[in-house]
Amino acid sequence: RRIAGSTIMEGALLDGEILLEADNTYRIDNMEGLAIRRDADGNTVIAIISDDNFSVLQSTLLLEFKISD
Repeated sequence: RRIAGSTIMEGALLDGEILLEADNTYRIDNMEGLAIRRDADGNTVIAIISDDNFSVLQSTLLLEFKISD
């Protein structure tokens, strides 16, 4: 969800625009890293990464999403 930083405070009930809904169809598992940046056009780019935990049942993934503001 996208939540305005100014609304984050003790006791606040937060709700925001859903940015991503994923289930097992997308093979997204055990995400461990997050990076957020702006690209040259001013769009927000979110990258998330997972590792395979040395398991044949999991994959190392680097996913990047661009949010057009």
